[in-house]
Amino acid sequence: ADFLKIAQYASFHPDLVASTLYYNIAQTYVRRGLYKEAKTWFHRSLDKCTSILDAGSFQVVKILHCLGYCNYRTGKNKKDITYYEQALSFVSELQLGASHLAASLNCVGILHFNQHTSCSTDEAMHMFSQSLQLYR
Repeated sequence: ADFLKIAQYASFHPDLVASTLYYNIAQTYVRRGLYKEAKTWFHRSLDKCTSILDAGSFQVVKILHCLGYCNYRTGKNKKDITYYEQALSFVSELQLGASHLAASLNCVGILHFNQHTSCSTDEAMHMFSQSLQLYR
């Protein structure tokens, strides 16, 4: 019965299924610390997912967070914050819920905090406070 449900879902959303498979491949690279390779697969996943935005909105947020993380791990500090901010904007626009908004705020806050300037630290604390309020 479960196989039948999966097959029916896949026939309606083949791009989402492909996106999920690409995402899973990317995660195997992340687990091995191969962030450059992971980014390639996350981008493939994102390309498939954006064609079906309604069905894959949570997937897009997950992918953007992962791209931000991979860029952070490889020292691409300008790109990492861009992906996290895209995720934050996407979550806000589509009103995906407080927990997703809090997670995105927390990620952007961490990047600001790691910039080690007084302005970025103040921005980080503001985002951490907002994130905590949403989690509560």
